[in-house]
Amino acid sequence: MKKSLVFGLWCAVAGLASCSNPKEFKDAQPANAPVLSTIPVRLQGRYVATNGESVLNIYPNAMVRIYDFDVKCERDKLPGGYKLVGDTLTIYDYDGFKETQIVDHLNDTTIVYHEHLLDSFFVLNPFSVLKESSGYYFLNEHIQTDSAKFIWEVRAMALQKSLLTVIYVDDAGALGRLPALIGTPQDTLPVAKKPLRKKYKE
Repeated sequence: MKKSLVFGLWCAVAGLASCSNPKEFKDAQPANAPVLSTIPVRLQGRYVATNGESVLNIYPNAMVRIYDFDVKCERDKLPGGYKLVGDTLTIYDYDGFKETQIVDHLNDTTIVYHEHLLDSFFVLNPFSVLKESSGYYFLNEHIQTDSAKFIWEVRAMALQKSLLTVIYVDDAGALGRLPALIGTPQDTLPVAKKPLRKKYKE
């Protein structure tokens, strides 16, 4: 069944904070919540960004974000690993893989090319844990900091009506304030409803 959804990503902290500095949890959160072996079926599917630039695919064991968008760039300011010869642009990645495409020339100095990127938003593996509590889902990832210290990075996810929201949990107290931060989980799309186009927003 398809669902019409919107996806958002914020930091769950008071005031101004950076999403790049997660709370250093010593254990996966919430501590007493059960661990899920797969991502629930009600969350699985394909979510199209409202800006049309990316898609969030949720599978039983992974969440993968796919970016598809056009880039306008001056010919002499292409990123590293991008080589333009005539109308053909070759893009090399870190593994040596290359992709070629035909670009559009807006004028003598500016071109338009297409980007297709993959982002592993969350993957169930030995270094990650998915938990559920009171309708909220917690994406726990065991990561290594710059100081070689291992911590748990925690994100909370909730589905309410037409909104799929994910927030970083940067404050242990935020676990008790989730209804105020991201709303109350509620799936209001009965099976008998006509399938709707899925969407998400960042």
